[in-house]
Amino acid sequence: MGLLTPEEGLKYCQLVFGNLANKEVYAEFLEELGYFPQFLQQATAYIQKLQKSYAFSSITPPCPITEYLKLIRDEGPSNARIQEMLSYVFDADLGTKYPRIFWKSWKLTTVQLQKSPLAVEIISVISFLCADRIPAFLFVSGRPENLERDFENRNAIQNLLSHCLLTLESGFLSIHRLPQKVIRLQLGPEMERVVLTKAMTLLQPFLNQAGIDLNKTKVAHLCIEHARNVCTHILTRKWYDDSEFSNFILNVAKTMLGLGLYANGTQFTQKALTLMRPELGDDEILYLLEEELGNLLFYLGKRGSAVQIFEKLYETYEFLYGVIDARTLKIANRWANALNHFSKTFKKALKIYTTTFDRCSDSHSIIALTAKSGAANCKKCIGEFDIAQTEFESIIKTIQDEIISNPNPELEELLGVSQFRLALVYRELGNFEKAAKLFREFGKLSKRRKGLEHPTTLKSYIDLIECLIGMKQFERAEMKIIKIYEKSEEALTENHLSFFQLREQRAVVQLNLGQVTQDYVKSEHEDMLKRKRDMMKLDPIACVHNEKKIAVILFDTGEVNDALDLFKKVLKTQRCVWTEDHRDVQITTEMIRKCEHELLKQKYGCTYEGCSKRYVKESILNRHIIQVHLGVKFSCEFCNKEFSRQDILRVHQRKCKEKIEEARRHSMLSGELENI
Repeated sequence: MGLLTPEEGLKYCQLVFGNLANKEVYAEFLEELGYFPQFLQQATAYIQKLQKSYAFSSITPPCPITEYLKLIRDEGPSNARIQEMLSYVFDADLGTKYPRIFWKSWKLTTVQLQKSPLAVEIISVISFLCADRIPAFLFVSGRPENLERDFENRNAIQNLLSHCLLTLESGFLSIHRLPQKVIRLQLGPEMERVVLTKAMTLLQPFLNQAGIDLNKTKVAHLCIEHARNVCTHILTRKWYDDSEFSNFILNVAKTMLGLGLYANGTQFTQKALTLMRPELGDDEILYLLEEELGNLLFYLGKRGSAVQIFEKLYETYEFLYGVIDARTLKIANRWANALNHFSKTFKKALKIYTTTFDRCSDSHSIIALTAKSGAANCKKCIGEFDIAQTEFESIIKTIQDEIISNPNPELEELLGVSQFRLALVYRELGNFEKAAKLFREFGKLSKRRKGLEHPTTLKSYIDLIECLIGMKQFERAEMKIIKIYEKSEEALTENHLSFFQLREQRAVVQLNLGQVTQDYVKSEHEDMLKRKRDMMKLDPIACVHNEKKIAVILFDTGEVNDALDLFKKVLKTQRCVWTEDHRDVQITTEMIRKCEHELLKQKYGCTYEGCSKRYVKESILNRHIIQVHLGVKFSCEFCNKEFSRQDILRVHQRKCKEKIEEARRHSMLSGELENI
């Protein structure tokens, strides 16, 4: 809402209309339009069109500016809702000046637009999209079969651009929010319904192609916010009783799931269900939306909520359609998959998968193969790695044969998931080369279809880095971590778990390359552990990995007592899930024996009453006394936070100093920008 100065306004008028003997006309014209550049451009477009209408006439034309000023001084809008909106104070200094002048210029501009019905149709559709970054390809596709339509649309958009109703930059259209709202208010309910249908028709093809390849996924990303905006209007108007509108809402939820927008997708789907449930009752579309909500919650990490949704849907489908119906069997697979992420329900998940497979009439159907792959995954989770490996290899071969005879996107997706799960089995068995190969293939496929920023792609590359660390290829692992940080910084900020996993891996790599100390690595593992416990609300078994890593570092640094306590805690958690012959249980048991054996060799015992701690070095014993019994604290010189150990303080101070220096640089840069 920047304003021109009187001198700038006069210069603009002289440039467009030439020199007038009576400059008071220009001054009156500028004053009437409030020196707003946007309205001056709209008025200029109208006047130039007016001049063209006299080009082939023998009538002497009146002064176009004077003519425009007569027309613009008519009464305000009769629509009460528009009147109310135009009385809104957009700016404290301008009051209602901006919306009032907008209405004057807008009213005449719409008269001009009526001569181009296609331009009216396009700007009506745009009024229901987001105001910014509207892809021009929605209207001008560039396809050979649409040449005639593209030509007409291009002319109509050019007409809108000339009237300053739209702006075009780098292939994206934008519209001011005020005219966008006025257009919507001027449409009646019936016309609004027609325009929303046209908007859906434009967006639908681009949403359906998400995940097919990277270019189509990028296009879907550009369209998804506009589709959400259309859905907001549908929900506000309560038009979801129309199957066309309700199916579009479902399609938007599915697209957000495919694009990895789990948090936004969950929020959108929950809002839709809240508004639609009282009106539609037991309509099937609500069950389908609940399925998508369950999937979104599952990938968001809220697996407990996903389990509840899938269990309820399974009971509903079983009652409505029967136990052997494809819809019931499909939801059973999803329910079991969610259960399989909780240590207490591994066996229940296995039972559901087995029952689902037995109920399938065709053992090679997508549902049966999904159940079989899920059952093998359950066996991996309970520690039967050899059996899981054999079953996964058999399933993968069956799926590959099915794809050759009957290509199917769902089968291809299942093949990728099964190969990913097999890679996890290989990694558990210590076969890092085979695991790395499968993770790399899965990551490339996901990157090609969904992009590097997609959570699935990030997860596969994080698991690949874990294999490189297992093979002691630390330089390659470091290069891979740096590459992911550079190309996926924004996605990693949103996907916090992946961010913490990469930080943890980078710390391990840097330790092995001699760049950091073990205390620094320990602090990274503790950060990850806190993330899992406090924010992700994951199963206790999910925290075991980090607890083991911390215990190993404690053991290596001579803090055997603390290491022994942590290993015992890990073993207790593992025994709740796995049997004694499980590989991880055996490793933890062996580490406990090592700790106990090491304690027997330690000759420096604590002399404080009631304390039985022993240490291999006197310096570690002294640190224990200072920390535990004397309660000495060490303060950070930057933030005054207190620590009981100097080594932990040093790690903290390094991070704290970096943050303060970064804040100082940012403050200095802000000051320089303000001076400019």
